[in-house]
Amino acid sequence: MSVLRYKIKWEKHVTEATPARRWNLSPAEQENVRRAIRTLRRQYGEAKLPALLNANPNTVKHATERRRKPSPLIAIRAARLAGVTVEDVLSGAWPAAGPCPMCGRGLVTAM
Repeated sequence: MSVLRYKIKWEKHVTEATPARRWNLSPAEQENVRRAIRTLRRQYGEAKLPALLNANPNTVKHATERRRKPSPLIAIRAARLAGVTVEDVLSGAWPAAGPCPMCGRGLVTAM
């Protein structure tokens, strides 16, 4: 015995007002995400970072390479781990330009 008596076809109603989704990050946003992941890798270590991001180690490794594109999901997870907003990661506000916040490299001191 079947559950439905008549054949029903469900369709998603798309209106003209529905904006198209863009899941790809711009090249500038991709570079900012790469920089954020490299900072997190220095902070937590290469072995622990995939577990903290709840991602495959290859995904984290590929997110920092120029020939691959980091996904928006890895950007969200990196922002959550860093304790900042996604907008800060995508815009490059985090990590701030200048010396490394963990080790201080790049800091120029006056003598």
